[in-house]
Amino acid sequence: MKNLTKLTNLTFALIAFTLLFSACSSSDDDTLQPEKVAKEITRDDLMNYMIVDEFLAKPEYQNQLGTKPYLIASYVAEYNNDGKLYTISEGWFASVLYNLEQDEALTYDANTGITKLKTKWGYYELTRDANEQIVVKGNFHFEDDPNNPNTYWFTSSYTQLVKVDGKVYDNSTYKAVENLTGFYRFSIDFWRYKQDAVPIEGELTWPYYLNHRNVWTGQDGGTEQLYNVFIAIPKGNGWKGNHKDKDILLVNTGKTMTTGDVVVCEKM
Repeated sequence: MKNLTKLTNLTFALIAFTLLFSACSSSDDDTLQPEKVAKEITRDDLMNYMIVDEFLAKPEYQNQLGTKPYLIASYVAEYNNDGKLYTISEGWFASVLYNLEQDEALTYDANTGITKLKTKWGYYELTRDANEQIVVKGNFHFEDDPNNPNTYWFTSSYTQLVKVDGKVYDNSTYKAVENLTGFYRFSIDFWRYKQDAVPIEGELTWPYYLNHRNVWTGQDGGTEQLYNVFIAIPKGNGWKGNHKDKDILLVNTGKTMTTGDVVVCEKM
C-alpha cells in the first residue's frame, strides 16, 4: 500500500512538472514570434484620404511672412484627365504635384511596414495601426534646403489625416464659428462671403476653381482681392479634435505671402 502511495505521488509530480515545462515553453515561443509588419498602403487606399498640414513661418522669417498659419492639403488624384495619378498639394499660394510613378512619389518598405508619400514639401510616413487603419507615423519636410524657399522658410506645426467620402462639398453654405463671424456660400462656380447675413443667389459673383472634391481655391471680389483655399472636411474627422459631428470648411486667406487666421466653418 505504501508503494502504491509513493507511485501515485510520483505520477502527480511528473504531471505537474510536465505542465509547468509546457507552459514555460509556450510562453517562450510567444516572445519569439516576429512582430507583424503593416501591409502596403496603395494608391487606391490613399484616394480615400487627404493630409492637411499647418505650417508656420520660422522665427527669422516672421517679419516678412507673419505669424499666422498656412494650410496645405495633399491628396492623390488624376490631373487633367491624363490617366496618371499624382500627389497634389494645394494652398492659396501654391499648387504643385508629383507623378506617383515617374517621380517615385509612393514607396513601400516591406521590412518596416512604412509607406512613404512624397510631396513638394517633403514626405509623409504612413502605416497601419492594430486595427489596420491608416495613420501618419511622421512628417518630414525639406526645411534645410535653401533652394526650396517654400519649405525653407516654414516649419510644420500640425498634421492631420482626413478620411474623405467621395462627395463634393461645394454648392453649400457655411457659417464661420472660429476666428471670424459671417457666412460663406458657394454655387457651382461662384461664391461670396458676407459678415452679417447669408449671401443671396444674385450675390454669388466671385469665381472659384474646384481643384478636388474637398479642396478648391478662389480670389475674393473685394477691395483687397485676397486669395483663398477652401478645405472641406467631412463629418467624423473634425479639426484638431473639435467639430467632429459636423461637415466643416477650413478657409485660409492671404496675399503677397502674408496670411490670416484659419477660419473654421460649419456646414449649414
